[in-house]
Amino acid sequence: MNKFTYLLLFLFCMMGVMNAQELEISGFTKAAENRTLPAELTTGYYLIKEVNPNASGKPGGYLKSASEAANAVITPQGKNTAYDGSNALELWYVEMGQDNQTFTISTANKKAAWQAPYQGQKNLVVYANKANLTKTTESVTLGNKTAKAADGSCIIQNDNKTACVHYSSNALGSWTDANPASVMMFEFYKVEEADLIKAVKVTYTYQLEGTSTTIVKEVAQAVGSNYNAPVLDFITFTQPVGTVTGGENVTVNCTENLPFEKTTDLKNPKWFAIDMHSNQNRYMCHYEADNQNISVAVPGDLVSISKDDAYFWCLTGNVFDGFQIYNKKAGTNKSLNTTTDKPQITEGEKHTIWHIVKPQSSISNAACFKADNTQFLNHQGDNTLGYWSDADEGSSCRFFKPAAIAMEQAELYANMPENAIGAYTGVEQLDPAITEAEKDLFNFGNANKLVDAIKALKPNGVTLKAGKYYRLQNKYYQSRYANADMTGKENMQKAISSVVLFEATETENQYHLKMQGQGLGHVTKSNQIRLTTDKNNMGSFQVIDKGNALYALKDVTSTEKNFCYIHDASSQSHNLVGWGESADASQWYIVEATDVEVTLNTADNASYATVYLPFAVSSVQGATAYIGQKQGESTLRATAIEAGIPANTGVILKGAANEGKAVLTLGTATSNAEGNALTGTLVEKDYTNELVFGKSAEGAVGFYSMAAGKKIGANKAYLEAATTQAMKLVFDGDVTGIENVMGEAADANAPIYDLTGRRVMKAVKGGLYIQNGKKFIAQ
Repeated sequence: MNKFTYLLLFLFCMMGVMNAQELEISGFTKAAENRTLPAELTTGYYLIKEVNPNASGKPGGYLKSASEAANAVITPQGKNTAYDGSNALELWYVEMGQDNQTFTISTANKKAAWQAPYQGQKNLVVYANKANLTKTTESVTLGNKTAKAADGSCIIQNDNKTACVHYSSNALGSWTDANPASVMMFEFYKVEEADLIKAVKVTYTYQLEGTSTTIVKEVAQAVGSNYNAPVLDFITFTQPVGTVTGGENVTVNCTENLPFEKTTDLKNPKWFAIDMHSNQNRYMCHYEADNQNISVAVPGDLVSISKDDAYFWCLTGNVFDGFQIYNKKAGTNKSLNTTTDKPQITEGEKHTIWHIVKPQSSISNAACFKADNTQFLNHQGDNTLGYWSDADEGSSCRFFKPAAIAMEQAELYANMPENAIGAYTGVEQLDPAITEAEKDLFNFGNANKLVDAIKALKPNGVTLKAGKYYRLQNKYYQSRYANADMTGKENMQKAISSVVLFEATETENQYHLKMQGQGLGHVTKSNQIRLTTDKNNMGSFQVIDKGNALYALKDVTSTEKNFCYIHDASSQSHNLVGWGESADASQWYIVEATDVEVTLNTADNASYATVYLPFAVSSVQGATAYIGQKQGESTLRATAIEAGIPANTGVILKGAANEGKAVLTLGTATSNAEGNALTGTLVEKDYTNELVFGKSAEGAVGFYSMAAGKKIGANKAYLEAATTQAMKLVFDGDVTGIENVMGEAADANAPIYDLTGRRVMKAVKGGLYIQNGKKFIAQ
C-alpha cells in the first residue's frame, strides 16, 4: 500500500469514527453581519431576530430557546444584546419546502421544532411534529387588525394563514389576530456550516476518594477543546488535563465538599443539630420517640440545645451512594426511615438511603435530602418532618456542631453595646468558656459549660423610659448610628447629633423620637425620614422587641402597612427610610446615651469650644463651662458654672492648652445661668449678623462677626446680632481677647483702617479696626 492510499484510508476511518459518535452542534463562531431577506432564505442555519418597532415594552433581539427539548420556551434576548455563540440555543435550522414558500424551524440539533401558530401555542414540540410555516413580508390582516412587516423582516403564520406568531408576555407565542403592537417580526442572519462548532460525546468517570464508587457523566464537547468535566454538587476536583479527540473515557479523581462533617465510624459519631426553613425561623429537628413524627419547631431555649441529645444527628455514607441518618438519643442501631406516612426513627435491618441534593434556595451552606421514590425532606406547616416537591427553603437543612449554637449566642452577647437595653453585664466572663469550646466544637462537655456561663450572665438593668436619652445603633451596620441628618453615620457613639430623646405620647408605649430638638416625621417606604417641629407631623413609634437586645421601631401613624420601620438604606447612602421589620438593617440596639464628646481647639495657652445642647449636662471633664455676661458694648465676662449645663443654654468650654476634647455627662444641671448673653442653635443656620466664637489673626479668642453667606454650625453658641463687630472676652478679670490699643501715646497718630483695608478718618464706637497692625475695638 503506497503512502497516499494509506493516508486516504486513515482519513476515511477517522471520518467514520466521528460519524459514529454523532457529532452535535454545540455553538458557532460567527454569523453574517447582513441579514438574509425572507425571499432569499435557503435551507441552513440562522440566527433569528425579533424586530417589531411597534412592540413597545417588549425585549426584541435574537431568539433563544431555554433548551433543545420539547416544551422549552423561546425568548428574545433584548434589542441591544449581542448574540452568544458559546452554545447552540440561539441557533436555528431552517428547512425550506419544495415550493420554496413553506418552511420549518427547528433547534440546531433537530431535537425540537416550532409548532404552527394558533391560539396561545408557544412552546417547542418534538422535531417529528414540526409544523409548516409561511412568511409574509407585506401587510397581514386578521381579527380586524392589520400589521405590516418591518423593512427586511417577515411575519410568520401557519400554512393556512389564520394565525400569527405573537408575543406571549415577553416570550414567543401566537394568536389569531394581527395586532401591530404584539405581532413578532423576524430578520434572519446566516450561519455558515464552516462556522458551526461541533462536538463529540466525552465520558467522564468520577472516582470518589476512599471509595470504589463512581459516577459517569456524558457530555458533548468540541473536538480539540480542553477537557471540561461538569461540576457536581458537593464535589471538589481538579480538571483533567488533555484535549477532546472523541470517544474517550476520562477519569476524574474527586473529594467530597459537604456542609457537614460526616461520620465514618458509628462508634465515634459526629453529631450535629439540624435546622430547616431558616429563612423564616430556627426550626430545629427533634426526635420525640420511635415510630413518631420528627418535630421541626423553634426550641423554647435555643442556646441550651446541646443539653438535649434528641436534637443531634449524624450521617454516614457518601455523596454518590447517599447517607443514612441517625439520632443521638435514639441510638445508632436505628435510623431515619421512610414509612407509609412521614419519615420516622424506626428499627429494622434496612436503613433508608437519603440522597443529598443542592438546595434551589437562598440558604447557603445547606443541603436537601430525598430517598428513592420520595420527595424532599421538608419542614411542614404542623412543625413536623414531612415531604415536599421542591428543594426550596423549607427543604434546606443546615448543620451545627454541639457548641456552635452557644458560640453563636455568645458572639451576639459580645456584640451587644454595653449600655444597650436588654444587654448583659460581665460578658467578658464568657471568654474562658469560649476558649475551651473553640478547641473542639463537637465536645458536648465544653459546649454545656459555655451554656452555663451564658445562663449566669446578669441583665445590665438598662430599661426604656420616657424622657430619657438614647442612641440607635444599627444591627447590620454596627458601626453606624442614627444621626440627626437622617442618615446612619459611622462612629457617632459620642456625638451630640446621635442622641435621641424618647418622649412620651398620649398612647402608652408609643414615643416621639427627638433629635436636636426636632421629632422624626412619618415613615414611608424607601423615602428619607424628615425632622419636624410640628407634633402633628411627627411619627409615633412603637418599640418591638426582636430578641438579643435588638428592637424594631415602628411608626404606627404611618400610611404604610409593612414598610413603616426605621431602616438604614445602604443603597441610598445610608439614608434613614421606611422598610420592613425583618430586615437586619431595620433592627437597632437602643443604647443609653450617657455622655457626649466635644472637640476643643487650642488658642494661646488654652483650648476652647462653644456648645448649645437640647439636653442638660450634669458634669464636664477636660474643660470648664462658662456663661457670658455683657459688660458694656464690647466686653463679655465669662463666668464659670460648676453644677452642670442646663438644656438650651449657650456656654463656652475652656480647657488646658492642647486639651483635645471635653466629655459632657448627660444628667441634671442646677447651675444658675441667669444673665447669660449666650444663646445658640441646635441645627445649622444662616449667619445674620451674630457674633460667633473664634480667634483673631494674632490668635486671640473672642466673639467676631462673620462674612455674609456663612453658616453657624449645629450646637454652637453665639451672641445675638449686635452693633459692634467684635467683643472681647474676660476670664477672671483678664483680657484674653482683642487688644484695645486706643489711647496708647506712642501710636495715637497712626493711620486707622477698617477690616477691608480701607483707611478711615474716624473710628466709630464699638467698631472693629486695625491700627499699628493690631485689631482693636473703638471705645
